[in-house]
Amino acid sequence: ISGRSISIYLRCCGGWPAVSIFFLSSVLERVLIVGMDWWLSRWTTQVTAEEAVMEIHEYLGVYLGILGCATIFTSISRISIAVFTIWGGQKLFERLALRVVRAPMRWWDTTPLGRVLNRFSFDTDNVDTTLVTKLFPAIMSLSWCAGAIGVMMGTFWPWSLIFIPIPTVIYLWLFQFSRKSIRQFQQLDSISRSPIQSVYSEVLSGIVSVRAFAWEAKYSERLARVIDVNSAAILTFNSSNRWLGVRVELLVAFVSSLLGLGFWLLRGQVPASLVGMCFIWNTNLATSLGFNCIFSSQAEACFTSV
Repeated sequence: ISGRSISIYLRCCGGWPAVSIFFLSSVLERVLIVGMDWWLSRWTTQVTAEEAVMEIHEYLGVYLGILGCATIFTSISRISIAVFTIWGGQKLFERLALRVVRAPMRWWDTTPLGRVLNRFSFDTDNVDTTLVTKLFPAIMSLSWCAGAIGVMMGTFWPWSLIFIPIPTVIYLWLFQFSRKSIRQFQQLDSISRSPIQSVYSEVLSGIVSVRAFAWEAKYSERLARVIDVNSAAILTFNSSNRWLGVRVELLVAFVSSLLGLGFWLLRGQVPASLVGMCFIWNTNLATSLGFNCIFSSQAEACFTSV
């Protein structure tokens, strides 16, 4: 994916002001969600049974305040990305339509009709719906990963500087290895759809000749062949996602083992509430790492339609 494609899409979505609003609200949302869990752990650690009745209003008030702020920033991030991506899809389609209408005749003579139809159908649908459904989970899963790593580093500081880099390096290697493959598989899927559109357009435009020369079986065989090629590309794409998911789950199991070993070595030094909080965010990390790998690669692949 080129930086030019990303720049064009961001400008169509509203430019840097729109991007800043979304990312700022997303960061504040994640910080507040981590803050809610930390406040609950502090509440359960420092308040005894006798003090609970006296201080419940204070702790509950702060918790509800954090919850209200998190709700506000969550709503802002969800609404903003919906509005901005609608703007982006609309402007990109307008630019595409103007470019095609104003194209010279030599471009029409050298460009297959199936590729033009694929651009207005599959690629447009990718930009309008698929891209946002892949891009938003990729960004959110990245923020969840950052939150989980922050919780574990804060709980185990400074020992986290020893065991956090090991799974991080492994994950980055898996991510870099898989993103190139998944992007290429997505491109194969997109390219293999053009012959399907071409066969349909040829049959529809020459349906009289096809029936006159009894070529129905010939075109049916040709259509089945190009559909098989496209199905193979889709199967390869989905298999690569599962390949990645298995390895990410093994990596998270390794991180859980390191956490358990660390808490055992530091028994008595880390409060039980922080231990529970750390394991909860480690569970979130298991889901977020898999989502981030898969959706980031798919979002990058969808950018081929921009």
